Amino acid sequence: MFDIGFLELAIIFVLGIVIIGPERMPEAVRGVMRVWGRIKHTLSETRSEFEKQIGADDIRRELHNERVLKALEKTQAKAQEEFKAISDRADLNAQKSLSDEDRTAQHGEKESRADAFAEEDNEEYYNEYHAAQHNRQELEASEPLDGDVEPAEKQQDHPSKQ
Repeated sequence: MFDIGFLELAIIFVLGIVIIGPERMPEAVRGVMRVWGRIKHTLSETRSEFEKQIGADDIRRELHNERVLKALEKTQAKAQEEFKAISDRADLNAQKSLSDEDRTAQHGEKESRADAFAEEDNEEYYNEYHAAQHNRQELEASEPLDGDVEPAEKQQDHPSKQ
């Protein structure tokens, strides 16, 4: 507070011993410390009363809220910039894929080997699936279900239904 170094304290101590004397020095130090404590206490009370009068707590709170708000605004701006960059990249990728599709549509006869093999495999599975469906339908048609009515010829041969 007063920026007193060790050398200054030593000089004050030596002067105190010479002026006051070694017998009264402890009492003088205690008295000075008591007065110093009272001054500090009075100053802190005055400061707290002054802060209450001007609303220092509210001012501190407002300043803190402003700092937080500025930090949030910076974060929001940064997030918006990142979002814009990501959306721009997505738009470029979409345009690139559309232009790739346009090129393949214009050059439809130039399909890659992988696409040709995939189409052949799909056609093979398609034919197998329909053949299995056809076989299943034939089996269902030949076997009567529990709820189906038997033909009239078989009903006449059955003794319980006569």
